[in-house]
Amino acid sequence: MMTALYFRSDHTLKKKKNIRPIHMNIHEFQAKELLRRYGIETPPGKAISSLDEFSSAWEDLKLQQGVLKIQIHAGGRGKAGGIQIVKSKEKGRETVHNLLSRRFVTKQTSAEGLPVRFLLLTTVIEIKNEYYASITYDTLKREKILIVSAEGGVDIEETAQNHPDRVLTFSLHTPLKPFHFLNIFRLFGWEGELKKKGQSLFNALDRAFDELDATLIEINPLVLTPKGELIVLDARMSLDDSALYRHPEFESFFDPTQHSLQEVAAKEADLAYVSLEGSIGCMVNGAGLAMATLDLLSRFGGAPANFLDVGGSATEEKIGKGFEIILQDFKVRALFVNIFGGIMDCAKIASALVSVFSKIKDTPPTVVRMEGTNVERAKEILSLSSAQVLFYDDLESAAQKAVAISKGG
Repeated sequence: MMTALYFRSDHTLKKKKNIRPIHMNIHEFQAKELLRRYGIETPPGKAISSLDEFSSAWEDLKLQQGVLKIQIHAGGRGKAGGIQIVKSKEKGRETVHNLLSRRFVTKQTSAEGLPVRFLLLTTVIEIKNEYYASITYDTLKREKILIVSAEGGVDIEETAQNHPDRVLTFSLHTPLKPFHFLNIFRLFGWEGELKKKGQSLFNALDRAFDELDATLIEINPLVLTPKGELIVLDARMSLDDSALYRHPEFESFFDPTQHSLQEVAAKEADLAYVSLEGSIGCMVNGAGLAMATLDLLSRFGGAPANFLDVGGSATEEKIGKGFEIILQDFKVRALFVNIFGGIMDCAKIASALVSVFSKIKDTPPTVVRMEGTNVERAKEILSLSSAQVLFYDDLESAAQKAVAISKGG
């Protein structure tokens, strides 16, 4: 039987119309809500965002002690102090006060950390054994895979590297088969009734992954209690944002506080943008060329500030918005424009750049490398402007110059 949902209507994250998630990562309490729809057991709990909500949740759950878990889109919370057992309501209120509305840093966040808008209050679960299980995609082999380990609650990457014999990986071209379960149960040491429960749980995970259009479901740890129950103690989930049209209800799971202001603004403008930590703002058309540009800048010792693909058919207005978003990033010390004008008109890029620079003071030096449609017209537009633009025909020379500028050269 499903337990009560953690995710309540008053926790729906409101946003402007037409903003779509950047990476459809969702919070733990939301992931557990979705898993419970498939009959997968999780500890009773409630998401809270204030001291008053904590007090109500504590009473509703009838707790003598509880676990408070920060809700951010990053792992490593426990080691950083973001998961705490509280042995009284008073201690819980103190912990809530200390954790809520602050930025929290783990090994998977930037140095600035991520803001904590929600905490998850759950019951304390007695643990006999811990396991790891996840379903995701192997992007190199282009297939769905199941990864399991009898060592849950630890960094699976370290286990896989140091003890590969303790991790099993299966290709899932079809639903789970008897040989999958045989190997899993042998690794976990499960017998009797536990095998039946395990088969039901893994079948439910596989079904949830497909039906939710997930790209990752990670359970760490999956715990066995002394009473023989299998409970998902922690869960991470990522959903395919290209499939959101099939799940409009998932739009409410998007938390804009977990993304940079530039990323949210880019989604409003329907631009593919990801914030990075460097100082070279990048405007590129085509995802492949954008990735190659970032690699080239890194090769020459530079650090990109963003990934931005304006696509092949962007309007001048849309391109201008992209430039504005890049320049909102205070870390940007150089702007690198790398355009191959096949479908894209180079003159549109040049016009948009000149227009934005006319509105914004103190713009950084800009290195432009363009080839293709209307490139000579683009050069003319840029040469007649007052913008600090250096035009290169050679990609490597352009990248080296952008790196030099970003370092003060």
